[in-house]
Amino acid sequence: MQNITSLTHDKAFKAIAKECPEFFYNLLHLITGIDIKRIKAGKLLDTKFINSKKRFKDLDLLFMVDENLIINIEVSKYNGGYNLTKNTSYFCEAHKEFCRNDDGSYKSDFQVIQIVLCQNNNAGDFLIQEEYLYAETYYGQKKKIISVININLDKVTDSKYNKNVSKELLKYLTFLSITNKDELEKLSKNHKELKEVFDYMIKFDREHGVVIRDEEDEFQAIMASERREALNEGEARGEKRGENKKTIESIRNMKSMGFEDKIIMQALNTDEYTLKNALSLKM
Repeated sequence: MQNITSLTHDKAFKAIAKECPEFFYNLLHLITGIDIKRIKAGKLLDTKFINSKKRFKDLDLLFMVDENLIINIEVSKYNGGYNLTKNTSYFCEAHKEFCRNDDGSYKSDFQVIQIVLCQNNNAGDFLIQEEYLYAETYYGQKKKIISVININLDKVTDSKYNKNVSKELLKYLTFLSITNKDELEKLSKNHKELKEVFDYMIKFDREHGVVIRDEEDEFQAIMASERREALNEGEARGEKRGENKKTIESIRNMKSMGFEDKIIMQALNTDEYTLKNALSLKM
């Protein structure tokens, strides 16, 4: 049995969205119900511009339907648990970045739709689950500012959960949920968009950023990446502790030299709480 890179691997999914746009457009249309012509007029956005103090808060994939609608897609293949807090931070980040006009004013009809494709992570007993964040508008009307569509790909073939989902969407979700080469080829037969993705994934190699490898190799690569991130985060915490120590030392030195509290806070760009805490701590 030969497997290929999981289509829910974030780098693979991004590559598919760019190289096989018809598949990507149809997937968005089938999930959200947005008119296909409106989706095709949209554009993919680079997520590297996101400014955040958290090192690993980059979004997986952003798609701008138009100035008033952003779709954020998060793909989760090897996450050990469904993290509601983390996914909430993602759509908040997208909303913060795009909710204003060029002149700084807020858009009145702006909306973020977040699609979360979950797999192998105990997301819950659902295939498709929709949640909303409303805002009150004039005359007591409610508007959906945030729409979250969680899709548990592990439940795609379970008749208990898929009975109300269109056959075409089920075919797309099934295609995303499997990695076996023969099964993917069979499913994509006589289907133009799926066949395009299948042919592309067969040729997907190091030049595109991800190596085709079996499931176990892919899992080990992800785990190694997570360990590196944990190490980097630990180092960042250590640097922060060092910065705090330097601030405390500077406050005490300036105080011993007779500087007023106001001057110290301005010079070190700190607040009254930090100043008082520095003077009371034992070192």
